Amino acid sequence: VVSVPAAKEVFPLKTGNKAATKVARVQTHCLNEWDDQNHMELIDGRRARFLTAYAEAPMVIRPDRISRIPKWELLSPLGTYPSPQVVFDDMRPANVINTYMRTYSWLKARYPQLDSVISNSQQKNRYKPDDFFEMIEYNDEEVTVLGILGGGAVPPLALLAEMGFVCIPLPINAYNQTFAIELERSPNLAEVTTVIVPGRITLGGPKGMADDMVGIFQMQAKMLALHVNAVARAIYPEQWFVEAPTGGGEVVTVADGLKGIMGHVKGGTIEQLGMQPGVQTMGMINALERNSRISGSAPADYGGESPTNVRTAQRGLDVASGAIDFYIQEHQNIIARAKQHEYEIAAAVDKGYFKKDPKSFYIPKGKDQGYVDYVPGTLWDTLPKISVKYYYAGMDISSVTVMLGQKLGEGTISVETAMKHDPYVQDYELELGQIMSDKVRDALVAGLQQQVQSGQVQLVDVATLQLLLDSGEY
Repeated sequence: VVSVPAAKEVFPLKTGNKAATKVARVQTHCLNEWDDQNHMELIDGRRARFLTAYAEAPMVIRPDRISRIPKWELLSPLGTYPSPQVVFDDMRPANVINTYMRTYSWLKARYPQLDSVISNSQQKNRYKPDDFFEMIEYNDEEVTVLGILGGGAVPPLALLAEMGFVCIPLPINAYNQTFAIELERSPNLAEVTTVIVPGRITLGGPKGMADDMVGIFQMQAKMLALHVNAVARAIYPEQWFVEAPTGGGEVVTVADGLKGIMGHVKGGTIEQLGMQPGVQTMGMINALERNSRISGSAPADYGGESPTNVRTAQRGLDVASGAIDFYIQEHQNIIARAKQHEYEIAAAVDKGYFKKDPKSFYIPKGKDQGYVDYVPGTLWDTLPKISVKYYYAGMDISSVTVMLGQKLGEGTISVETAMKHDPYVQDYELELGQIMSDKVRDALVAGLQQQVQSGQVQLVDVATLQLLLDSGEY
């Protein structure tokens, strides 16, 4: 889903205005810098897994006080509770509650004054450094609230109130949580809800791609377990001592093949009752495996196997394409829209929390190469129009490259358009300049060769040029 990077572009507020175009370029470079600082390629990998498996990929953009940039943090879909949707596929909830786990040592390091109160209240079972507390966080466009859910004896409410903490006793629940403490309440300077909750397109509630496969896997595991038991019983068959018709009988010596001991039976016989595994078992297991792959749209090629009726590479690509391209396209469009909202939130966070802080980042190459200085309050004075899209949603990176080459060869697209859509080209303007520079260099070398052959340039000058090239002093 995220093998092809999404293309992002910031549109100038005034078309054709040089100053507005320059601001838009700085804003685009700023978004790229945030991606690098947040290691977005790793976040996107986990985001895609959450979206396909859990049907949601919640993301929160926080202000990082150390690096002074917006920080992306992927939330667990199992602990995120957005406000109810008013419109289908609305990714911007009005408010969100999310929960996560933190250790007692984490709490003690950040709230030492609280530690003495809640620790002294536990007379029987003291908290250990690795004991986990459930954190609960609320976020909307006005405020962010952080709380903690704890177990054991309820701390003294009056003492906590004197320290500025609000403590609420809780009824006994399945998690043995007995109290909740509000740790922090701070205004949301971004003035927008900083959590976004993109989800898969379904008929009703959230549903992951593998949800229909759970029951099939359970049935397959049961059949396999029964088959293994049957094979084990066939390897070690049951032995029965059968008395003689006259009755009686005795086992004199128990046989042991490993030690070469021959068994001896008096007055009866030994019979083995071997039970062979059912012949339909493996066929049933294979049918369940095929059913699970079809339900999850997972071609056999994903497991390193190829169907027997697929004989060419192109046919294999066609089979895989028919199974997964639709879902890849759908998920890429969802992620592209989510990224667009995230950049808008990140700009609001940068402006709200670091409004007057001068910032600088380095652009390693291109016509804007060098340090770029900006002030968030000025750069994001008016939030721009940000576009994020996959130009060819549903296609993998190899198919996009081949298709662009074909379109370019047919003459249906320009070189500039091909570079804009090529996932390997990060700065198409830089690449166009490099191509022109290469063509000029080739022309100069060709002209020099002609002048040397015609005698217009002396060989000694050519030798001097070669020495300079070899030494690197040019």
